[in-house]
Amino acid sequence: MRSIRLTEWVIAILNETIRADAEFQLNQRNAWIEFSNKTEMVDGIDITAGFQHQRSLLMKELTFDFDLIPDVPRFWDKVLNLILFRQPQHGYYYRLKKKGETGIADIHVKMIIKRDQEERFQQEVILDPKDSPKAEDIHVVDVAR
Repeated sequence: MRSIRLTEWVIAILNETIRADAEFQLNQRNAWIEFSNKTEMVDGIDITAGFQHQRSLLMKELTFDFDLIPDVPRFWDKVLNLILFRQPQHGYYYRLKKKGETGIADIHVKMIIKRDQEERFQQEVILDPKDSPKAEDIHVVDVAR
């Protein structure tokens, strides 16, 4: 049973968002340079005049919504942990809820990644219900890293 803390997962998604945003800006810049070099004048009119290139190309906010339900370790995982003397990490183990699946004591997670006033990325995790465990104590099982 491989798990990752919810807080670590949020940081991984934040890092991937920053990488994707930087790549998007570079691709847009290269496309603009290629476009403006090839199309200077059409019928005597500069079609690139008035374009405000590189404007509003930044991602301002991304929101991820998903549900987690409690995960019970499989029998063979328990046996393997005993044989290899592995100590389970302390915390609460959850897994992603599948579409149409009903769960008891599920947690709705809303992950918001946005830019602040200085254009730096910030992340926020909102857990519902409010009395659910802290994000630091939640382990998400079977998430591809």
